[in-house]
Amino acid sequence: MKIVIPPALKHRQFALLWFGQALSVIGSQMQVWAIFWHIDQITQKPLALGMVGAARVVPIVLFSIYGGAIADLLDRRKLLFITQTSEAGLAMLLFWLTISGRIELWHIYLITALQAVAFSFDLPARQAMVPNLVPRSLLPNALSMSAIAFQLGAILGPAMSGLVIAGFGIGYTYLINALSFGSVIVALMLIGPVAQDSSV
Repeated sequence: MKIVIPPALKHRQFALLWFGQALSVIGSQMQVWAIFWHIDQITQKPLALGMVGAARVVPIVLFSIYGGAIADLLDRRKLLFITQTSEAGLAMLLFWLTISGRIELWHIYLITALQAVAFSFDLPARQAMVPNLVPRSLLPNALSMSAIAFQLGAILGPAMSGLVIAGFGIGYTYLINALSFGSVIVALMLIGPVAQDSSV
């Protein structure tokens, strides 16, 4: 049986970013579901779970309007280095607080909010960079592949989160998420400089 490779993935730079992104989304989804479980272990109050959603949504609403503008002004690859490193560091902090037994609700809310701020700048930069990684004729395929990466994460992340929590503990889902950002960071290093305009 012949394996059909999506056309966009035949372009090295996009393929590197796509695989890195796919792994990172899985890690992020693992953390999202682990946080819900973690909060339920700390307190059984439904409002506490709702506050996680607020901690994630409010920063995105406030900062996403600036994310696109910043992505147009700054080097998107460098911006992604900053956002991915920031999110990795925050996930690592969440891991350390958890395994050291120092974790409190406000830690989870604050780290979730800060990661949401980073995501507000990360997503526009990533989306704006895609047209520079593939020919214009393959842009629809590249965008659909990006959507598939997020769908894979949404499916695999919760399942893997449950397995890790059951086998090793909640904290290790945060560690895996922190390491998963490394896949994007390595991809960005291998991609090399990317043009800022959309002339590809």
